[in-house]
Parts: sequence; structure tokens; C-alpha cells
Amino acid sequence: MQLKWLQVDYGTTNETLKELNISALWRTDDGFIKKGQGQNKLLSMTKSPSQMNSLRFFPSGKRNCYEFPVTLKYMYLLRAGFYYVVTNTSEEPFFHEVLYTAMREKVKVCLVRSIKGMVPFISSLQCIYVDYNVYDEMTDNKTAFYLRHRIRFGSDKQFGDLNCPDDDLYNRFWSPRSIPNYHNVTSAFPPNGMSRYIDPPFEVLSYAIETKNVTSSIYIPIDFPSTSPLSAYIVLYFSSILTRPIENGRTVQSQL
Repeated sequence: MQLKWLQVDYGTTNETLKELNISALWRTDDGFIKKGQGQNKLLSMTKSPSQMNSLRFFPSGKRNCYEFPVTLKYMYLLRAGFYYVVTNTSEEPFFHEVLYTAMREKVKVCLVRSIKGMVPFISSLQCIYVDYNVYDEMTDNKTAFYLRHRIRFGSDKQFGDLNCPDDDLYNRFWSPRSIPNYHNVTSAFPPNGMSRYIDPPFEVLSYAIETKNVTSSIYIPIDFPSTSPLSAYIVLYFSSILTRPIENGRTVQSQL
């Protein structure tokens, strides 16, 4: 079995088909539970996307696990969604995302009680096949990459949604970010030399930030956990979205 796309809506009892697109089929978690038992809960508040309106929680057991069928040595994007509120607040769903190369024909996802008295829960989980050519420099079979940021500079709107897989070929989210003292610029035309590496959508590369003058620099803060040494993989895209041609090109110097 070659799994390409699996999405689980926890806490619901019905499978749903979104956007009339078979890749957007959301399943219940029946048949995937490997260890531990949970309970379903429907939230009294409605939230978009609809998958955030239900969850499964685990009041007992230190570790509760799910197993999903995958294809050996295929790369997958695993994204777990979480949302739970007890009062009418402005809290938003949050997600954890990992890029992982399958070393077995099943991948195990576990919810662990790390703090005494706390109850693990989960709202959604996606397991999406990613072509090796997209992340060909990140295919170390012994490494899983945890996403810190995927940014759409120069825009004020997120690109990508749980229920709109056609926005991005791999249903990735690109978070908007504007930075004070820099100009937001955009173009209605695809940038020249669209990159196939990581396969960013046109709607992402058509936005950018730039300095107010040619002698200034752009400073982009990136936060990392400070608890232990780690390796990081950073990809920056530079696209010229000017309407006039650049005769002598541009030179960019990056420092980390």
C-alpha cells in the first residue's frame, strides 16, 4: 500500500469530504489506535476549520499511541492540530509539524502525559506524502525536521488551509509576516526563475519585503529552543518582482 494522503478528524463520528476533493477526505480515528483508550469530546464553540470543533482526549495512561500505514523510505509531512477552550476566548488552534522519512511501513504518533495532572488531547492529524525532489537535501533517513517557521513575507494573510489542499501541493501553511520599517511589495506576475526546490507556490513568492534604500539591511529574527544544541535548516527565497528589468542583476549577502 502506497499511502499518499491521510487525514484524521479526532472526536468526530463521521467521515467528511471537503471541497469535493478526494485528497481532502477526513476520517475518524477508528482502527488507528495502537495503545491506550481515549474519549471523544465535541466543543460547544464553533471554530474554523471545522476539524477543530472536536477532539479526543486521554484521561488515563502515560502514553497513548496511533499507528498509520506508510510506504517505506517515503517522505511525509506529519501535522497535528490542537484546539481546546473552556470559555469564550480569542485563542486560536495551534499546530506541530514534522518532516519525516519512513523507516518502517507504519509510523507511530504518541500523545504523552509529560506533566502530572495534565490530560493529553488532539484535534486533527495529517500524514501527507512529499516528493523527494522537493526536500532532496533533507532526506537523511535518521533525521526528522520539526517546523519552526514557514513565512510569507510581505503579506497580511495566511496562504494554505486544512480544507484547501489545492492552495499548496502539499497542503503546507505559509504564515504572513510584515516587518516594521520595511516595504511590503507584491506582483501579479510569476517571478522569473520560479524555484522548484521546496516547490513554493506562486502566491507565496509574489510577495516580498524590501528595504527603503539600497544601503540598508534586512534583519529577520528566528527563535530556536535554547535548551540543547541543535541543527537548523534555513531556506531563503529572493525574487525580483519589479515591473522593469534589472540590467546588472542583484547581489545578496546573507549572514547568520
